[in-house]
This record gives sequence, C-alpha cells and structure tokens, in this order.
Amino acid sequence: MIGFSPFVALSLPDIPPRVKHWHGALPTAGKSHIALSEAVDGKVVDWLEHVTDAQYRGE
Repeated sequence: MIGFSPFVALSLPDIPPRVKHWHGALPTAGKSHIALSEAVDGKVVDWLEHVTDAQYRGE
C-alpha cells in the first residue's frame, strides 16, 4: 500500500525511494516480513504511524 491508496500487489521496483508505504497481511492470514538493509546516515528505517483497523479496511 502506498500512502492511503487502494491496496495493490507491489514488488520492490514498484516503490520509489522515500515513498511512504506499508506491508500488511490479509484479514484472514498473517504475514512475516524480513528485510536486510544498510544504514544510511546512521539510520536503517523510518517507522511510520500505526495503521488503524478502519484504515486497513479502507473506511
């Protein structure tokens, strides 16, 4: 999910650098996410705000 746009399946090349996006699971299935990255300016990742259940459902 990029921004709060509708859910679509994406792969890494589809997401430009520094674009806010989310990784998520289905309502009926969990998801594991493993990422390897190097630190840039001493920082590995910018964790964003929690997505609420209503946002997840597109409400």
